[in-house]
Amino acid sequence: MRRYRERRAVVGPLRADALAFIDADGARLKAGNLSAYISGLRRVGVNAEFNSALCRGLLSVRFDLETPFVPTSKASSKTPDSQHVP
Repeated sequence: MRRYRERRAVVGPLRADALAFIDADGARLKAGNLSAYISGLRRVGVNAEFNSALCRGLLSVRFDLETPFVPTSKASSKTPDSQHVP
């Protein structure tokens, strides 16, 4: 939940009267549905990561690269003072 609150401003402006938990359309999330919603967001992230890994592998084969392409953001995230942002 901490990560959700950190990223809340991405969906809309954070004001004193704004709802704390909303979906991408701005609709209120009920407490009973919040876990399912967060799970869905994780699945989207995993799917995107899988698709990008598949594309990197296909590109490495197509262009006969010895090492698959690793995006700069992933390579630089291994530095100790950077934070991982899914």
